[in-house]
Amino acid sequence: MRIYQGESQRVDLSYLRCLRNSESKRLSSSHALSDQTRLEILNRLKQGEQCVCELTDALQTGQSSLSFHLRVLKGAGFIRDRPEGRWMYYSLN
Repeated sequence: MRIYQGESQRVDLSYLRCLRNSESKRLSSSHALSDQTRLEILNRLKQGEQCVCELTDALQTGQSSLSFHLRVLKGAGFIRDRPEGRWMYYSLN
């Protein structure tokens, strides 16, 4: 355990990293849920696994825009993906 000591304060650096990581995850989750398109994606995935092509058609959006939103949701831990052939399938995590 590494300890930083300065001006009569002792701080466990691993504890600070843990706090930073949990705060980062919380902010990532908040960011992921702050967009209407991402909420619509989550709502569609409640019905079950969907191919990226199905989501593109259903949401009437471009694949580039959809990929960005899916990346944000995946990064926040809300969804997972799996490749099959040349397509990616997404489901709730």
